[in-house]
Amino acid sequence: MLCSHIKFSALMACFCSVAMMTTIYAEDALPPSTFANQANDEGVFIVTAYRSFNGRAKNGSETVLNALRSQPDLNQVQFYVLDVGWKQVDEFMQQKIRGKNIRGIIGLGEGYQGVVAVELFGKNSMVGVDEFGIEGDGAIIANGKPIRIRSRLQYTLNEHLDYPLPVLFSTNAGDFLCNYLLYHCNNTTIPVSGFIHVPPQGNVTDANYLQTTLTIVHDLLRQNNIRRKSVQTAITPLH
Repeated sequence: MLCSHIKFSALMACFCSVAMMTTIYAEDALPPSTFANQANDEGVFIVTAYRSFNGRAKNGSETVLNALRSQPDLNQVQFYVLDVGWKQVDEFMQQKIRGKNIRGIIGLGEGYQGVVAVELFGKNSMVGVDEFGIEGDGAIIANGKPIRIRSRLQYTLNEHLDYPLPVLFSTNAGDFLCNYLLYHCNNTTIPVSGFIHVPPQGNVTDANYLQTTLTIVHDLLRQNNIRRKSVQTAITPLH
């Protein structure tokens, strides 16, 4: 799986059942009232997913992203599907993020079976060989930078929706490309940044897979894709 270096015990330590969850924020996220009071500047909201990898026919994150494209309330969102490569993420950040007016970015990737994980931190760690044969440094993303950087998003479970899967709020996004993208996004001035791990799709049909994942991801994006003050994105140099 794309987040193959996530420690399962760390994930389960953060697990909350759907019935028990209330609003949960990353520690430095702004409360909803603050968001509502910000200027209604135009800006881009971006959602990313990853292509299939490691010989798999499909990546569930790309399946979800393609379904989100047709949602009318997300018609101003820009969608990008990324190759599973260290260099490719770097190029995406330079070409699509740096210097752009962006109000939010949320990445999607495959995680563990049976849960949707909302990642609250990106950590300064990169491990694993990408689809182009390039190996991560095996230690950290950048010398002299924080061990982890908090996401900036919010999520309140909607009591009017029927959630087909439990939602987990995770503090460990792994060490591979999902975490790599998250760390870079959290290292910007973008008001909303975060990452969502969806279950691996495997051989499940698109229709059946979306029945268990689309509602949750769509609702989280809807809650974070309200008009907020966008900024010309500054990226703190990592190297």
